[in-house]
Amino acid sequence: AVLVHCAGVLRREVRANDVLARWGGEEFIVLMPNTTAEEALACAERLRNALAEAELAGAEVDGPDGVHVTASFGVATLGPRDAFHEALRAADAALYAAKAAGRNQVRMADTQT
Repeated sequence: AVLVHCAGVLRREVRANDVLARWGGEEFIVLMPNTTAEEALACAERLRNALAEAELAGAEVDGPDGVHVTASFGVATLGPRDAFHEALRAADAALYAAKAAGRNQVRMADTQT
């Protein structure tokens, strides 16, 4: 129920030309063509806030109060000469840095092209 909830919130927040997909167990990936690093950071922060503000309520929630979800984000850019797997590795490293720093935050990958 939480993954479906998160996917719905993210889908409402991304642009029509962005690609949103589940990437692994509890991870999602957003591919954002023609986006600068600053725009990607701003989008990730907007997504993080939208998830934190959206309440998951209903039969799938055990208890009278709804559940609020927090998320950590790793952001990396992919230039025309960059390999996709390298950008993915950089975003993953940034994600784990965000988690290690206390979670519920956005981190930019260290190496940008």
